[in-house]
Amino acid sequence: MLLKKLTLAVVLSVSSLLSAVSANASVFDFTYSDSANDIFGHGTFTTSDVASPFTITGISGTETYLGLTETILGLSSYASANNLLFIPAPFVDFSGIAFTTASNQFGIGWTGSNYGIVDFNSNPSGGCCGTEVTFNVTAVPEPSTWAMMISGFICVGYLAMRRRQSQRIAL
Repeated sequence: MLLKKLTLAVVLSVSSLLSAVSANASVFDFTYSDSANDIFGHGTFTTSDVASPFTITGISGTETYLGLTETILGLSSYASANNLLFIPAPFVDFSGIAFTTASNQFGIGWTGSNYGIVDFNSNPSGGCCGTEVTFNVTAVPEPSTWAMMISGFICVGYLAMRRRQSQRIAL
């Protein structure tokens, strides 16, 4: 009995310590697509901020543009991109986010009513607005979030076990 209480106390202490650690970066998954024009991509943004607007400091993933699939190599300043991410939607402003691949550069921006993607090879100046795409961004849970959730499940399990034991004693 004492061992169970001690285990619960340790789990709660560790989870509270993990949740108190502030994050230095936030990670977001993204997707964009326009299936009619064979344009789509997905990957991960890494940011240096902990609140919106987030400054994107890294990008990884793949993109397909007009049938050619390539790895995203990094961020770019193409089309005067400011590489800021806003949560909630719209996720980007008019300046948007730009990235580079081995053969091209791309920019995704918000036109005020939809998202558009432009590419350097067909639009070197990066002028508005390119091809309309759907663009989605979701936050990736941080380790401290997982630790809190797991410790919560452990606590609920412990309470359920205690309840069963007290019901057996009452019978």
